[in-house]
Amino acid sequence: MKNLFKEKGICNLKPMFGRSRAIKLNRINYELKSSNESAMRIDNQVIYLPTTKSQNFHISIHRTKDEENFIIESLSENPININNKYVFKALLHSSDKVLLGYNELFFKPPVSCTDKLKYNFKNYDDISKSDLSILIQGETGTGKTHLAKQIHESSNRHGHFIHLNLSAFSSSLIESELFGHKKGAFTGAICDKQGAIVAAREGTLFLDEIDSIDKNIQLKLLLFLDDKKFRPVGSEVEKTSNCRIVFASGQKFNKLLENNIIRRDFYYRISSGVTWNIKPLRNNVIMIDKIVNKFEYDENVVFDKSLINFYKNLNWPGNLRQFIGHLKIKKILSNSNIIKHCELDLRLDQNEHNPIYDIEENNVIPLKELKTKYVADVYNALGFNISHVSKKLDISTNTVRSILLKGNNLIRDQVA
Repeated sequence: MKNLFKEKGICNLKPMFGRSRAIKLNRINYELKSSNESAMRIDNQVIYLPTTKSQNFHISIHRTKDEENFIIESLSENPININNKYVFKALLHSSDKVLLGYNELFFKPPVSCTDKLKYNFKNYDDISKSDLSILIQGETGTGKTHLAKQIHESSNRHGHFIHLNLSAFSSSLIESELFGHKKGAFTGAICDKQGAIVAAREGTLFLDEIDSIDKNIQLKLLLFLDDKKFRPVGSEVEKTSNCRIVFASGQKFNKLLENNIIRRDFYYRISSGVTWNIKPLRNNVIMIDKIVNKFEYDENVVFDKSLINFYKNLNWPGNLRQFIGHLKIKKILSNSNIIKHCELDLRLDQNEHNPIYDIEENNVIPLKELKTKYVADVYNALGFNISHVSKKLDISTNTVRSILLKGNNLIRDQVA
């Protein structure tokens, strides 16, 4: 049977015997049957699971008509145990636990195999397809380059996407890198050079770290933005380039103006257009879910829910770049398709400054929420042992459990 859909789900099967296995549900329909064999076996879209004679089952898992979810249904007279409730037919949800005899099945929702980490900015489609210049502001690693590439791909422009990190060049070389130069224009100019503005004609020029250029280059960029005309270094002939420019800054532009780092006319020319601010990962837990779901599909793994909650409470000073790098290391060092909390995560937590103490006016949280967050952090750091948390915080185990439940934390371990 052909894979008719781009979207797939993931289920983790823990058989009665043998190791767990994560399976991509890339077909329309699957069947799970009880078997007298000692190990799990997959034959096309039929999965045979070992069980005892008294626990026979025959079920199907198939897609809904809208292709967004899966339905599980018993094909025999025996009901299915889903989250300790017995049913003959049900819609599967994220983290549902299905017991098939002594076999366990954990379900993950479908994720598009072509899905990207999309940003939901106002009027995103209309602005991306226009010729407007865009300023992207965000901390290091938040995905400014990723967003700039998305803008280019959505713009339908026929030219190339050219990425120029301005902080990588000295002040004397930036002008040449941008506008090009003529042979003999300066020492070392042994031939004509085509600048990034020409290379990006009919395409998109992404100027990263725009806050690192001096005021002289700011003025020349300002003149280019006005009429799309420029002169290569050492040339007296004007050239034109119909490239679209996307700027990126790791600092707020208004702060750069206040500190006299950028020209006032340059500030107003750029900031009066379209400005998109990317949230740091510590303030964007929805993005953490998206990254984990995409990583689960790409790497054929399943993350423990409590570990995902743990990640949502970390600072991530390196943002997406740091988080994705950490997930890759976890995958390499894991001996299972189920990714759980380990010493690597504890070291990460100990090496980071807790974001709840980065006090800013727009980042103040209620004391009650602070208490809930702190208890959850301690619970994760101490290996999910409620008794240990109770002793360390000098509060009762019932209080620990109550706080965790109010904060929607999954309790993995009971009182030791």
